[in-house]
Amino acid sequence: MIERARHLFDVQANVPAISLHLGELAAPYPGLRIAGAFDGMELAVRTILGQQVSVKAGNTMTGRVARRFGRTLKITDPIAPPGLELLMPDAAALAGAQVSDFTELGIIARRAETIIAVARAVADDDLQLVPHADDVTMGETLHRLKSIPGIGDWTAQYLAIRVFRAADAFPAGDLALRKALKLQNSRDPRGQKEALAAVERFRPWRSYAAMHLWKSVAAD
Repeated sequence: MIERARHLFDVQANVPAISLHLGELAAPYPGLRIAGAFDGMELAVRTILGQQVSVKAGNTMTGRVARRFGRTLKITDPIAPPGLELLMPDAAALAGAQVSDFTELGIIARRAETIIAVARAVADDDLQLVPHADDVTMGETLHRLKSIPGIGDWTAQYLAIRVFRAADAFPAGDLALRKALKLQNSRDPRGQKEALAAVERFRPWRSYAAMHLWKSVAAD
């Protein structure tokens, strides 16, 4: 439990060293850490549903998935905090779903297929959506993730930050990050190389750079 809390709240982060390295980027929020994930499968579902849509739309779809496949909590359930009525479905529940189960919720078939494929890989222990202790294992996991149709570099890099606890990941395809970097071609798909070049100086803390860049856009 203690180790899980360390990952969840990024307790191990060397904040002074990271802030010093990021310089002016970290100045407004020098103590900013990376928020972890309570459950890797849940965040994977949220991330897939959030591909190329607004945060509001992604949250709406996630709620529909929770209501369709998740577990309802009773008031007497000891793990139920006030206001929480549903638990997100686990990998086993989603692995047994059909694409039509998702399309009935207004979720496009391609995303449904991706969610089911990820769930089956996790349920079969072919993919572990948990923090990784070394870069080699994490690299292998990212490679496995990107072998699943519908999982591109943006999704893999985002999960690397939030689930795998990577300190130096960067989802260069993220439009908000490119906007925060003030790139001329912020909305051009070919601008990923430009974005990666712009954050090269932040190695080996590009994940933290991403958090600060997102924060700067949210604050505007």
